[in-house]
This record gives sequence, C-alpha cells and structure tokens, in this order.
Amino acid sequence: MKIPLFIFLFFASLFLVSCSSAGVSKSLNSDGRDTSMLFSAEELKSDLNFLVKTSQDVHPCLYSAVDSSTFQSSVKKVNGLLNHPMTRLEFYRLAAPLLEPLKNGHTCLLLPAEEWQNFIDRGGRYFPYGISFDENSGIRVTSCRDSSNMLAPGTRILTINNLSADSLFNAFLSYRGGERDKWQNTVTSNWFRRYLWLNGISAPYEISYLASSSGKKIIFKSDGVSQTSSNSQISSSVEPPYAFEMLPGNIGYMNYKSMESDDVSNPFGEFLKRVFTELKEKSSRGLIVDLRHNGGGNAKYGYMLLSYITEKPFRMHAMKAWKSSAQYKEEMRKRIPWWVEWVSYRPVIWLAALFNENGKMFTASDGDIVELKTEEKAPASNPLLFHGKVCFLIGTDTFSSAMLLANAVSDYKLACLIGEETGGIPNEFGEVYYFKLPNTHLRV
Repeated sequence: MKIPLFIFLFFASLFLVSCSSAGVSKSLNSDGRDTSMLFSAEELKSDLNFLVKTSQDVHPCLYSAVDSSTFQSSVKKVNGLLNHPMTRLEFYRLAAPLLEPLKNGHTCLLLPAEEWQNFIDRGGRYFPYGISFDENSGIRVTSCRDSSNMLAPGTRILTINNLSADSLFNAFLSYRGGERDKWQNTVTSNWFRRYLWLNGISAPYEISYLASSSGKKIIFKSDGVSQTSSNSQISSSVEPPYAFEMLPGNIGYMNYKSMESDDVSNPFGEFLKRVFTELKEKSSRGLIVDLRHNGGGNAKYGYMLLSYITEKPFRMHAMKAWKSSAQYKEEMRKRIPWWVEWVSYRPVIWLAALFNENGKMFTASDGDIVELKTEEKAPASNPLLFHGKVCFLIGTDTFSSAMLLANAVSDYKLACLIGEETGGIPNEFGEVYYFKLPNTHLRV
C-alpha cells in the first residue's frame, strides 16, 4: 500500500524532531553581559515565578524526589529574599539551589556564561587546580595550571582563603542536583573553579594543603591563572567528541566523550567507517570504547555505534513518557523544517496521529502523559561488523544518552562493561527542553 505524501512528510519531520536536541540560546551579546547590571525586585520575582511554573508545566514528574509542599516552602523563602535589585549572579545564587532537591541531573538553572566569559576576556585570574572530592579523603588535586605552585595529583587541599575547602565543596553541591551522589560530586568538581568565582572567592588565593612527605600543613599564595597566562596557556581548540588509536597488542581504543557529531570536520558516521575499516584491515583482537567521560547527547549515535558490533535486535529504551504542554508543543513546532510547516496544522495532526503514535504529542491535552513504546530492532547488515572482543569503560561521568548506551550493552549482553557505576540511572528524566527566563535571560 502506498503511503500518501503528506503522511510520509509528517513522519519524516517527526524523525527530524526526535533526532535533534533542543536548541541552545545564543549569548546575550558578543561582549558578555555587564555583571553590574541590576534587575528590580519585581523582575526577579517574575523570573522566579516563570521558572517554577514552566518547570511544573513541562516536567513529567517534577516532585518524584521531593514533596511539593517542601519545594513550595523553599520557593516562598527565596521569593522573600528578592526584595531589592540584584545582578544575575546574585539571583542565580538564590534560585539555582531550589532545583537541587529535585535530584534530576537534567533539571537545573544554568550558570551564567556571559559573565564568566567577560571575566575571562578581561584577563580574570581563576583557581589554578582541578580537583576531585571524596567523602573520606576530601578535596584532592587532579591537575594544575600554575607552574609556579605545582601541587602533585592527590594533594589534599585544606583551605582556600581561610575557608574550609570541603565546606565550600559541600555548599557548591546545591547548584546542581543529580540522581546519584557520585555524579553530583563529579559535576561539582568539574565546575569548582567557576563556583569559587561565582561566590567572589578570588585571586590571590591563600591555600593550605597537607604535605605528602611530612603530613604537615603548608600555606602558600597563588595569583591564580588567566587564559593568556604564559604558564597556563589553554588551547583555544575545542576538544573533539571522539578519537581513535591502536594500542599495543593490536587493540583498538575509542575515546568517546560526547554523543554528538562533529559534522564540520569529522562526522560521526564517517569516523565510524574509518575506525571499523582499520579494525578489519588490521584484524584487530579487540576494541575498547571509553564512555567514562561521556555526558550524553543524541541517542541515535549510540545506535550507529552498536550497529558495528552486533547483529542482535536491541533497543536503548523500552518506553518514553512525555508530558504534553503548550510550551513543549511550541518547541517541537520550531524544529519542524519550514518546508513542511503545514504538518503542524490541526487537521493534519489529527489525521497523522491515527497512523503514527508520535503525533499524540500534538493531539494530547496539556498535562496528559503520552507513552511511546520502542520495539527491539536488529541493525541493518553491516560489512564492517566487528567480530573481535569488545568492552565498554564506564564511570560516574557516564550520563544521559551515554548511560542508555551502556545500559543497552548490559541488557542485551552485547559487550563487557568495566568500571564504576554510571552517573545516570536507567529510568531517568532525559529529553531536554531549554527555556529562558524573561527578564534575566538565564537559561534553564
């Protein structure tokens, strides 16, 4: 039976919608927002109300981890503090912690990027150490950008500007919630230097640490580093989302850091063809796929990768439960190409919904939960199918679609998983919807 053209185009547009991720707002201006700009108490309260209402309207189950009355009580307290003009950074410090108790790694108020970039562009000097945190051993150095004050990896930092480093870290945890504590620790570690800046803890830094040899407390000062410091020059090039090399023993190693495609210089599809062609030509004994620092992205790239290592039917999720809302319907319409905008007209939507369950997202009433199930499907025949041994490395930074990829590997026994528990969990809130607060333009 031939499928009518308009139904085919509707399905095609839905496919494009499902494969794309929500758009990211551009910077407010090319120079970075003036951090001294003040917003009135009325504007801030309006933004807070918009933040809460939109979250409630769009999120399928906002209060899965916290009682709604407890959440509203916190909102009321913050609203009471918005009684005078504030900058965006001051507002962020009050509003961001509201979302942490939701324990949802995909739901957060994003740290203002414009102010940070403005700080960097003006030669601002920031904390020179990368850190990690463990409840038993506290804050430890993982990397150093200050050649004049090199601290070895593993060094225990005690205080920063006379403030307990561990206490600072625990306070910073409030800026980003997560399903698992270890993932929340990892994210806070990654953003630690920006959180110091956010809270006005600036250079010069007086730092105390424990000497590994003597166990004595040592205090020194660091001027911090800037992006243009000769001893801490940071490459301006963006780190590629994936890379490949052959290891000794004829083992392939794919460092897969982001489930996105570098369509300009190295499209993921072409990258996979090159990788698996090389593996085949060299009769490689095995392949290691490293997901330890992959925070996710578009799940379709997980399907693409798995099509090179298995012929078995699989799925990366069994079902999606979407909450229908006016806001998300509008977001979906924005993703429809202009040349098929007519598919969003109401008569077409209702007709198409009879043939494709994806159309339910448009026909459902606001507040309804739309369940879309996924069937197991075998990959198409692949001449570059790899027959050697495969393992995936996972860790606390493995999140979102990268976690779904690892979970599919585990569920269908497609390869061996090695490492730590992932930061994301198999049943999670994950389809991203960005929105912007009307006055401060902070992104959520």
